[in-house]
Amino acid sequence: MGAWGRKSALVGLFFLATGCFRSCSRPTRSEMTAEQVVEAYLNVAFSMKSLEDKEKLLAYATGDLESAIAGSTDETIRKAYLDRRYTLQSFSTMGRRDRTPHEAEVTFQLIYRELPESSTKEKEAVLITTVNTVALEKAPDGWRIRSVVGAKSTFDFPTSPESRVTGGMTP
Repeated sequence: MGAWGRKSALVGLFFLATGCFRSCSRPTRSEMTAEQVVEAYLNVAFSMKSLEDKEKLLAYATGDLESAIAGSTDETIRKAYLDRRYTLQSFSTMGRRDRTPHEAEVTFQLIYRELPESSTKEKEAVLITTVNTVALEKAPDGWRIRSVVGAKSTFDFPTSPESRVTGGMTP
């Protein structure tokens, strides 16, 4: 390998190491952006394993959301987060609006499948697409979600083969 080849390899390794250091090291709680806080909250919500994980949700909440979570019964938390009848299909942040230096709104989309209570068959799962906007406040320890200020959902119910419309008309 010539001198240019070694330099190119070293430069490539430097950028790889720098990129990995930046993307592999997670920001501290106070360094997280509003979008990262929303994503972290949803990661906790979709991966809760026990009632004690409720405290992890509270770490990202303030105001109305904090009151709602803190005031929820164990049964409510169990039904909402632990007795999962849904599987997350995708999550994406759609936008951020800064209201003041200490207040922001983040809009995100969730797509997930939810089974009816009477079924365990994946083909009977409803595909739900929801677009939510949450209000956040910047506290001394970082951004916290205050409330849900907007939500729109669509539901795509599975249909039986008998109820599907096909392409031909019968004379």
